[in-house]
Amino acid sequence: MSQQVTTIIAWYKDYAKQSTNLPMNWLSLAQVQGSLPGLSLLRTGTEACRFDRSTGMPIWHTDGTYRPRPPTGSALYAIQVPPTGGDTCFADASRAFETLPIDTQRRLEGLEAVCSQAHHDALHNVKKPGTYTLMSPEQRMQMPLMAVPLVLTHPETQRKSLYGFSARSQQQRLSASVDELSSASIRAYEDPSVDELRSLLPHATGPELVIRWHWDVGDLVVWDNRCTMHCATGFDHQTFVREMWRTTFHDMSWQPPVRQLSRE
Repeated sequence: MSQQVTTIIAWYKDYAKQSTNLPMNWLSLAQVQGSLPGLSLLRTGTEACRFDRSTGMPIWHTDGTYRPRPPTGSALYAIQVPPTGGDTCFADASRAFETLPIDTQRRLEGLEAVCSQAHHDALHNVKKPGTYTLMSPEQRMQMPLMAVPLVLTHPETQRKSLYGFSARSQQQRLSASVDELSSASIRAYEDPSVDELRSLLPHATGPELVIRWHWDVGDLVVWDNRCTMHCATGFDHQTFVREMWRTTFHDMSWQPPVRQLSRE
C-alpha cells in the first residue's frame, strides 16, 4: 500500500477517534484537501483534468446517479496499472458549487436531471460502437428513469454540492412525457439543456478544485459521491493493461432526494 493511501487511512483513524458517530463523508474531498500531507504532489498535472467542451473529455461523472438508490460512496482498488496515464482525478463538488455566481446557484437549485442507464449505454455506443450491450425492454423496466437534483445538500456537513450531471449523462425537460424521455434514452438523444450544464464543468474541474491520483498497485481510494466528481485520464490501451476493482456502498440511514419518473 502506497504512502498516500497510508496517510489517508491514518488521517481517517485519527478523525474517527474524535467522533462518537462515524460520519459517512469521512473521505469527502473537501475535508481531505485540507488535511492531507503531501497535497502538492496530488495537485501535479491537474490542469489536464479540466473538462474540455470541444472534445467532451475527460468524462467527469458521479457514480450511480441513474440508480433508484444512488450509492453514498465508492472504493477503487488498483490491481494492475500502466507506467504512465490511467490516473484518476477527483473534483470537490461542494467547493465548485460555492464558487459559482449566486444567480447561477439559485437557478441550479431549482433544477433536476433525468438520469438513465439506458441512455448512458446508448450514448457510449454512439461514441464508440460495441462499448456496451444495449439494455433490453425488461432491463429498462428494472432501471427506470430517475429525476435527480442538480444540487445536493450533504446530510452530514449541510454543504451544497453539484450533483446529477456529468460529461456524458442525460438531462431532459421534465415537461416531456415519460414515453418521450424513454425514447430519447434509447436513441441517445440529449436535450439542448445538457450543453448549458456542461458549460459549468470547466469551472467545476479547474485545477484549484481537483487532485490527481497516480495509481500504484495496491492503492485503495474511497470517496463520497455526494460531494465528489471523478474521471480517469487516458493511457496506451494497445500496450498496457489497467485493471481496477471497484465497489459502491450505501449509508442506509440516508434517503437520496431522487424520484422515479412514472407514466401515471
